[in-house]
Amino acid sequence: MERYTEYHVGVAVLKDKTKMKEAMSRFAELEERDTAKRPIKEEDSGIRYTDSYRCRNCGKGFTGIGIASFCYHCGQRFDWR
Repeated sequence: MERYTEYHVGVAVLKDKTKMKEAMSRFAELEERDTAKRPIKEEDSGIRYTDSYRCRNCGKGFTGIGIASFCYHCGQRFDWR
């Protein structure tokens, strides 16, 4: 992944001003992924004594409730409430 920013005296600045649109798009994507979303519970996981879920962001599956704060695959933050 390309880095769009560099730090100067504790402040992040764009390395290349011509890439402002790409940098803002990437920032919006990261900001959306940081917004906690409730995982989708699968109806029948086929695994006894546990539940299976899917990430709302990437659609990939995992088992167990409350075991992770983030998706292992894409980094989406989970809301277990």
